[in-house]
Amino acid sequence: MYIGFLLHSNIRSGANLAMFEHADRLGRRGHRVQILFQERYFPSSVAFFASDPAFEVAYLDDFAAPSEPFDHLITNWWECPYRFERLPAWRYGFFRHGEEVPLYDGIGRFFDFAIDLMLGESLDFYAVSTYLQEDLKQRFGQDAVLIRNGVDLDRISTATPLLPPRSGRLRVLVEGPLGAGHKRVPETLAMLAALPGIEIVHVAADGSQAPDIAHALGAIDYRAMGGVYASCDLLVKLSALEAQPMPVFEAFAAGVPGVISAFPGHEEHIHDGVNAIIVPIDDYQAARAAVAGLLDDPDRLAALGRGARATAAPLGWDEPSQRFEAALEARRADTLVLARTPRLAPYRQCYLDVLTLWARNVILQRELEKAQSAKAGPA
Repeated sequence: MYIGFLLHSNIRSGANLAMFEHADRLGRRGHRVQILFQERYFPSSVAFFASDPAFEVAYLDDFAAPSEPFDHLITNWWECPYRFERLPAWRYGFFRHGEEVPLYDGIGRFFDFAIDLMLGESLDFYAVSTYLQEDLKQRFGQDAVLIRNGVDLDRISTATPLLPPRSGRLRVLVEGPLGAGHKRVPETLAMLAALPGIEIVHVAADGSQAPDIAHALGAIDYRAMGGVYASCDLLVKLSALEAQPMPVFEAFAAGVPGVISAFPGHEEHIHDGVNAIIVPIDDYQAARAAVAGLLDDPDRLAALGRGARATAAPLGWDEPSQRFEAALEARRADTLVLARTPRLAPYRQCYLDVLTLWARNVILQRELEKAQSAKAGPA
């Protein structure tokens, strides 16, 4: 098969890393695979993932439409289907890695119409969790194939610590960009900072670095993350919104349990008292009590670690990768005519104009906040 992945940009998100894993494994099984980046926000190199990936990489604007259509053209970001018709394919697909609308909470509901329009389009749908799969069925009548994310078990479970021995009683890992509001990273760091005996490690794919903590690592090479997990005792992830978060299951593979928020769908693999302590979303008092309790109970921490490793053991990449390939093969066999996006096509310019207005609104809001901050002076 000739398979294309149209990604919004080369941002180092879990959703993109999952697409790279699928693309690489498909390429190594003999398929021709092309990754395209719609935006140039980041360099196109994927060296942080692999030095010799089994797929080609290009920016969308530099890519000449192939003489033959893609058998499948798949994206994982809701904006990209509005560009699908630039690239002929027998099948268009959307790989859903999370809820879309809540990502914009607090900065305007500009895109609800465009997101819902896309989720109702005649695409092939894939989802990383049962929660997302059922949501597509209930709200849009879409039948999505469940393809969970995997874990590179060999790389993670055998990694040696990247950091020197801890100086505190408990070394805690916090993962996520400081500016991603739904991940609650600043709030998590503030909660942990108030606990004695805690040594904090923070990593963020966007390179953001938390101030005044023991280990502000920023963007770590994907292949080196096993050493970060191996250096830590506990993962604290208090997001309001996740799907099947790769850092959680990678930490589990390293025997690192978590204090994790009850985000929708968490119960599929994350179980209170088995591999983690589950706390309500935005309940930092409960999270603080959970971490403090583990600080004083190393036996319970060790038991949760064993449960975490057992949870991760069957979650390697082979099964989801083979399942995805089989789904692509089956759907390719159903192809009769080139794919189209009839629902999106009449509203493409509308979406682009709304995107422009939203960007202007965000810029104006930031300028206003800067002016107000400057007027108020130092605290």
